[in-house]
Amino acid sequence: MFIDTGVQFKVIFRWGSRFTPLEREWLDALGAQLSPIEEDILVSLHRGEKYSRARLHQEYAPYSEANLDRVIAGLTRRKLIIVRHEEFFLEQPTKESAAAAAVDFQSLGKNVPAVAAVVQSAGRATIKELTRRTGLSVGQVRYALTPLLEHSLVAMEGGQGTKVTSYAWEN
Repeated sequence: MFIDTGVQFKVIFRWGSRFTPLEREWLDALGAQLSPIEEDILVSLHRGEKYSRARLHQEYAPYSEANLDRVIAGLTRRKLIIVRHEEFFLEQPTKESAAAAAVDFQSLGKNVPAVAAVVQSAGRATIKELTRRTGLSVGQVRYALTPLLEHSLVAMEGGQGTKVTSYAWEN
């Protein structure tokens, strides 16, 4: 992942598989040969994240607009996604994506989408795992978890001050 704040930039290399075993199984069940970009888009939508042309161009900035448009056209032609008002949607939404789509994570806080995506994809994660996978500080992760806990999207398992406390996705 490449994060450019205009003042500094950070590159985060993923460690391990990009997807959980269930997400990989879901992708395989689609029965289509997919490029890594197509897989990323589909899994993001499957997780209930919002995906748009603007996000696509930001995340894959080195690619030309024409190349990215071909990716979207291919997914649309194969009836895997539909495009409405520059936003992408799964052709047939899943139960998970429908539940998560009801919540606009960005409106809950700047770092909430990143923390929510990690907890949702992992199913359960500790503060240490969340800081490692998001690149955020401990304080930023805790701050981002607060609205997720308040909206009952995440449950705390363990107790405050305990290193083994984990946070589990509730939907």
